[in-house]
Amino acid sequence: MVKKDILDYDKPIPVILGGFVNGYGLVRSFSKKKIPCICLDFEKNLALYSKHSKGIICPNPSTNDFIDFLMNLGEKLRSKGVFYATYDNWLIPICKNRDRLEKFFIFPMSDWETINKCVNKTELYKIAEKNKIKIPKTFFLNNIDEIQNIENQLVYPCVIKPYNPTFFKHSKIGKNVLFITSKEKLDYWVNEIKKIKLGNIALVVQEFIKGDIENLYTLTSYSNKNFEIVAYSIGHKIRQYPPDNGTIISGKLEDVPVLFESCKKLVKILGFYGISNIEFKKGENGEFYLMEINPRPGKWTYSSTAAGLNIPHISYAEILGEEFKGVEKTKKELVWITLLDDLYFSIFEYKNQGYKDAHISFFKWIRSIKGKKIFGIYSLSDPLPGIMYTWRKIS
Repeated sequence: MVKKDILDYDKPIPVILGGFVNGYGLVRSFSKKKIPCICLDFEKNLALYSKHSKGIICPNPSTNDFIDFLMNLGEKLRSKGVFYATYDNWLIPICKNRDRLEKFFIFPMSDWETINKCVNKTELYKIAEKNKIKIPKTFFLNNIDEIQNIENQLVYPCVIKPYNPTFFKHSKIGKNVLFITSKEKLDYWVNEIKKIKLGNIALVVQEFIKGDIENLYTLTSYSNKNFEIVAYSIGHKIRQYPPDNGTIISGKLEDVPVLFESCKKLVKILGFYGISNIEFKKGENGEFYLMEINPRPGKWTYSSTAAGLNIPHISYAEILGEEFKGVEKTKKELVWITLLDDLYFSIFEYKNQGYKDAHISFFKWIRSIKGKKIFGIYSLSDPLPGIMYTWRKIS
């Protein structure tokens, strides 16, 4: 259990930004090595209930007070903190204020220039295309009015994304990506984007690669300061929410060597250092297309730890001076699942929200998660986060 004097920890201490499933996975990974953590969030999220971390409520990272809060926290630490950001809304502000924050914190990741190449979809896709890494057919727009120039080239379904991934998510749209199934849907969203005054932001319009959710593969890895991947795992989604373009709620670790080669190449080209998760989709032609790179730990990073490869600790250990030669990968196949969400969405909520094709029976759900399982939220050795999460869901 974390001691009360955690601020006096005499080694660099992981400071996890964001306490949802991503953050709790990091807490659990560090606890395997008996390393205490500080977990920050602007609401009492589940990782803040963990006995393995000191949970602290902080300002929302979108506010001006956030960086000042971090500076004040840094002054209280006996040794420097080590940042692990769980979502882009945490990652972007600390990277942009790196010069100021480095007085008190260590950044086990690339600088903002490189991070921006990852989160900026235009930069990423252009770099991938130039280096012969397959991407879906993509159009780059300076504003929504330019959609009229490409309408006759669009094939439905397609997707629309902002260059900056936070613009849609933190607006009235409330999602990262728009899934467009028809000309009528396109016209509707064009009007909505203009209505909420986002008509002048830069956009990416992209071919939708057909295939089941199980065709979405993620490589979770840590690459060192020489931009070499030294540890990784690969898995595919079983389900996500929403099912047309959402975040994982269950997945299975399963090695695909060709993906590692593509990711190794991409990481080197980008000059990326740190933990990342890179997503590809397998098309109906059997080829893999790059979808995105998240330059930070992802939602199911803990699956690698459960499979015997503690990627967060490898990142931390290098800060302490350990060197890792060669490449390690997970060798176990297991199913990672956010149990309550996966069960509820599969059997009830998909159907309620009109996703009839994604709805399955209880027995089909049981079959879909066959194999050794690791739970993203529930832990017998650290039960309170799971208890609080369940209580909030049912109350």
